[in-house]
Amino acid sequence: MVKRAILSVSDKTGIVELARRLAAQGVTLLSTGGTMKAIEEAGIPVTGVSDVTGFPECLDGRVKTLHPAIHAGLLAVRDNPEHMKQLEQLGVEPIDMVVINLYPFRATIEKPGVTFDEAIENIDIGGPTMLRAAAKNAQDVVVVIDPADYELVLNELEATGDVSLKTKRYLQYKVFEHTAQYDCMIQQYLRGQLEDAPAFPQNLTVTFEKVQEMRYGENPHQKAAFYRDLGDVAGTLPAAKQLHGKELSYNNINDTNGALELLREFDTTAVIAVKHGNPCGVGVADAVSEAYRLAYEADPVSVFGGIVVTNGTVDAATAEQMSKIFLEIIVAPRFTDEALAILTKKKNLRLLELDTTIRAYPKGERVMRKVAGGLLVQEIDDKLLPEDGELKVVTKAQPTAKQMEDLMLAWKIVKHAKSNGIAIAKDHQSLGIGPGQVNRIWSTQMAIERSGDKVRGAALATVIAQGLSAAGIALYFLFRLPELRPRRSNFRLDRPLLSRIASVSVLTSVQQSIMNFGILLVQSLVNSFGVATMAAFAAGVKIDSFAYSPAQDFANGFATFVAQNTGAGKPERVKQGIREAALLSLSFCAVVSALVFLFARPLLTLFIDPGEREILAVGVHYLRVEGVFYVGIGLLFLLYAIYRGLEQAGMSVVLTVISLGLRVVLAYAFAPHFGVTAIWLAIPIGWFIADAVGLIRLKAALPH
Repeated sequence: MVKRAILSVSDKTGIVELARRLAAQGVTLLSTGGTMKAIEEAGIPVTGVSDVTGFPECLDGRVKTLHPAIHAGLLAVRDNPEHMKQLEQLGVEPIDMVVINLYPFRATIEKPGVTFDEAIENIDIGGPTMLRAAAKNAQDVVVVIDPADYELVLNELEATGDVSLKTKRYLQYKVFEHTAQYDCMIQQYLRGQLEDAPAFPQNLTVTFEKVQEMRYGENPHQKAAFYRDLGDVAGTLPAAKQLHGKELSYNNINDTNGALELLREFDTTAVIAVKHGNPCGVGVADAVSEAYRLAYEADPVSVFGGIVVTNGTVDAATAEQMSKIFLEIIVAPRFTDEALAILTKKKNLRLLELDTTIRAYPKGERVMRKVAGGLLVQEIDDKLLPEDGELKVVTKAQPTAKQMEDLMLAWKIVKHAKSNGIAIAKDHQSLGIGPGQVNRIWSTQMAIERSGDKVRGAALATVIAQGLSAAGIALYFLFRLPELRPRRSNFRLDRPLLSRIASVSVLTSVQQSIMNFGILLVQSLVNSFGVATMAAFAAGVKIDSFAYSPAQDFANGFATFVAQNTGAGKPERVKQGIREAALLSLSFCAVVSALVFLFARPLLTLFIDPGEREILAVGVHYLRVEGVFYVGIGLLFLLYAIYRGLEQAGMSVVLTVISLGLRVVLAYAFAPHFGVTAIWLAIPIGWFIADAVGLIRLKAALPH
C-alpha cells in the first residue's frame, strides 16, 4: 500500500495532477523547494521535508533530504520485523513512493558559455541518493523518474490500491539506467575539462539515448535501434530534420553516415553518391546541379537506389536531374521550395535537411567497433595528409598542378572506400572506384572497369604510341638498311615460298592456340582455390615469364642457326651447335632457378603488397616448386626451335600437346587430393615428358 510519497522534481510536467490524484487516494505528500511550492499553489495538502527531518535545508539547498528520517523510511524492509521495530523506536515513518527527476545537468552544460562552477552546482546529490535507496528496496517502494510513467502508476494505484511488483521492477531498472547515464554525463564533462586527460581512460563509460526503434536491422531477422550522443551532434545525422519520406532504416543510416563522412573532406561545392556504404560517384563544381551531373555520370548504374549528399542548396535544376532516377535518400543543408515540389512527388524518397557545411567532428569524437568480448576504440580519422601537409614526389617526373588536384580528389575518395580501395579521378569527377576487395589488383581492375569509356584516352594513346613505333621501325629499315628496302619485283606472288611460309606459320599458330587453351584450363582450376591462390599464381606467372624469357629468345634465334646450316648442308655444324646451345641454355636456366628459389618473396613483392601475407605465402610456394625446374622449359624451348629450324614444325605442335595436355590431366586428376601443390608439380612434369619425347625423336630428325 502507498501511504506516504515524497515528490521532488526538476521537470514539473504533470506533477500537480499526480499530486492531486495521489492525495485523492489518501496518500500523504512530502516535498521540497519549487515542487512543494507548485503543489501548495494548486491547493493540495503537502508537508515539507524539513518538517519531517526536523532539520532545515542548508548550504544553498545542497542538503535537503540527506537525513536518516528520509532514508530509513525508504530502506526499511516491510517484511522484516526488526526493521519495522527500529523505525518505531526511532520515530520514523515508512515512505512508500518516491517521485524524483534530477537537476538538469545535461541542459546546464549544453548552455553556451556555462562556467565550470555552474556545471558543478547542477550535480544532484540528494536526488540520486534517494533514487538508489528507493530502487534498492523496490519490493516495498514505488520509485518514478519519468513523467511518462505517472499514468501507469496512477492507473494501478486507483484500480487496486497498490502498484504491482512487475511494475516496481520495471521502474527499478529505469532508475539505475537513469543514474548510470547521469553519472556518465558528469564523468565525460569532467574529463573534457582536464588539460592532460588520457586519450583512452582505464575504464571506458559511454552513454547514448535512443532516437528510434527500427523495423529490423541489417537483415530482416535482426532487431535494431538508433541511438544518439548526448553531447554536440551538429552536422551529424541525429541533427538532421526529415522533410519527406518514410522512416530511415538501419542500412539507410549506416550508408548515409558514410556519405557524410566523405562530404566532410570538401570545402567546395560537392555531391557524393553512396551505395552499400561505399562511394560510387563524386562530383565537384561551382553549381550543385553540375556537381550532381558529374557524380551521376561517374557511375550511373551504381547510383540507382543509392544515397546522395551535398553541401550546397538543392535547387529546381538539381531536383529535376535527381527525380529522373530512383534514389533512397537526399541530404542537403537546404532545399528550395521549387526543389521540394519536384522531389516530394516521389513517395518513398527521404529528404533530410542537415547543415552539411560543418566540417569539424564533435569534440572528443571516437570510432568504436564492438567485437566479441570487447570493444575497439580509436581516434577519428580527421587527417587527409601528413602533419606537414606535404607529399613527397619520389619520381623524376614531377606532377603538374592539375594532376595534383586530380590526385587530391582521388585521395579524399579512397580514404572513405573500404580497404583495399582504389579510386581514379579526373576533372573534378570520380571516374572509377574499386572498394573492399581482398587485394589491390582486383580493386584496380574494378576501378578501371567502372571508368569505362572515360579511360578510352589512355587506350587510344597506347594504340597511337604503338602505331608510331611501327612507323619508326619501318622508316629505319627503308632508309638505313637498303638491302631490306622492298622493290617492285618483290611484289609478285611466289607460290612455293608462300607455301613454305604457311607450312611453318600455320603450325606455329596451332601451337600457340593449344598453349593458350591449356593455360586457360589450368587457370580455371587455380581459380577454384580462392582469391589468394589466383593472385599468387598471376604474380608467379609474371615472374616466370621474366625469368625464362632470355632462354626463349635464345631458342628463337637458334632456330635460324639450325635452318641456315641445314640448308647449307652442314649437319655436323648443326649437331655441334645443338650441344653448345643446350649447355648454355640449361646452365642459364639452372642459375635462374636458384635465384628465384632464394629470392622468391622479394620478387613477389614487386607485384603483391607486402601486407598480403596469405597471397605471398602461396606465391612463394609456387615459385619454389615450379621455379626450380626451369631447365625443363629451357630445353623444351630449344627443342621447339630445332624442329622449326629443321622445317618439322608439326613436331613442335606435338611437344606442346604433350606438355600442356599432361599438365592439365595431372592437375585436374590430383589437385582434388593434394591441393595446389599438384598443379604446381604438373607443370614441370609436362615439360620433362615432352623433353623426353623430343630428344628420342631428335636423332632421327637431324640431317645426316
